[in-house]
Amino acid sequence: MNEEEIVEIIRHYRHDWLNELQLIMGYAQMGKLERVQEKTQDILAMTNHERALDQLGLPKTLITILQQQWRTDEISLTYQVNREQQNVEASDEQVEKHLSQLLQQLRQMATTTNPMNVELMLNADTDQLVIQAVISPSQAYNKQEIKYIQNLSFIQKITTEDSVIHIEWIE
Repeated sequence: MNEEEIVEIIRHYRHDWLNELQLIMGYAQMGKLERVQEKTQDILAMTNHERALDQLGLPKTLITILQQQWRTDEISLTYQVNREQQNVEASDEQVEKHLSQLLQQLRQMATTTNPMNVELMLNADTDQLVIQAVISPSQAYNKQEIKYIQNLSFIQKITTEDSVIHIEWIE
C-alpha cells in the first residue's frame, strides 16, 4: 500500500466520523436525546464490527472490505464476522485476492438501474475461514452472469433462491 492509498483511507474515515458527529450534534441541538443515544449505539456497533474484522489478522482483506464500503459504485457491501479465535490460519493475500476477484465480477453485473446488496459473512474457526456472500436482488441477473461467478476457481458453492444468490468458499 502506498502513501496515497493510506491518505485516502484517512480521508474517508475522517469524512465518515465528521458526518456522524454532525448528526449527533444536530440531534443534541434539537433536544432529541433519544436520537443521540440511538446514533451513539449505532456507532458503537459499527466500531465493534470493525474490531472483529481487524482481529481476524487479515489486514489486506480488511482494507479491501472497507474500501468497497466507501466506493460509490452500485454495490452496497455489509459484513459480519463470526469467530472462535482471533487470528485465522488463512492467507491474507489469498483471501484478499479472491474477495477482489468476486467484487470485480459483481461490479460488472451491477448497474445504476440494478444496484446490488452484498452481505459478506466471514466465519472463522480453529483451522479455516468460511466466507459466504449473500447477493440481492438476483432476479435481474441472467444465468450467464451467474455462471461467470461459478467459474471463479475458488467458489465452492453457489445457489440461487428467492431473488438471492448464495456464494461460499473456504480459505
